[in-house]
Amino acid sequence: MVARTKTRTRIHDLVDEVPDEKLPELERYVSFLRSGADDPLTWVLESAPEDDEPVTPEEEQSLQEAREAYRAGRTTSLDDVERLADAAPMAH
Repeated sequence: MVARTKTRTRIHDLVDEVPDEKLPELERYVSFLRSGADDPLTWVLESAPEDDEPVTPEEEQSLQEAREAYRAGRTTSLDDVERLADAAPMAH
């Protein structure tokens, strides 16, 4: 058996004390630590499962309309979007 450090043994003891309903959260956190990733948000996004929900007919229609608008050149630049956002009154 591989010798364990005191820290590793204490961590195992702590894990054994975690309530069952918290284990999925702990698993995600330990997986993040093992990954060596620097940014938790990036890690979460990159490790998220692929969206497997079916596209609704309404969503498909919206996508088709957006593709057609893009091909026709009916777009808004990021600069214009930022100007519009800056000009919009703040909601309180």
